[in-house]
Amino acid sequence: IPAEHIWDIKCLHAHVADHLCRSTNNDDDSVGNAIGEEALRKLMEERGVDILGTEYCCQQCDVDRERKSTDWSYVPKKNRQGLRSTRKRRKELRDTEES
Repeated sequence: IPAEHIWDIKCLHAHVADHLCRSTNNDDDSVGNAIGEEALRKLMEERGVDILGTEYCCQQCDVDRERKSTDWSYVPKKNRQGLRSTRKRRKELRDTEES
């Protein structure tokens, strides 16, 4: 992130991904994303989150894995998904009222 845009922090997950993709971890001069690096540090140290994943996280992002009905999956709650959910809920409510 350029210094002139430091005020425009919106999606920490994007900063974390940017840091993971750009940092080399081969030496002390690795280039990454300072915001993403700090977010990862806080997740690990302050919240105890295992940033290397769990046995279940591959259920969401492994495209080669065959999906099972018992798999964990993430359903976003904002943006386009939120709008779709709201429209669906309103349509179901109208359909119920018309019945």
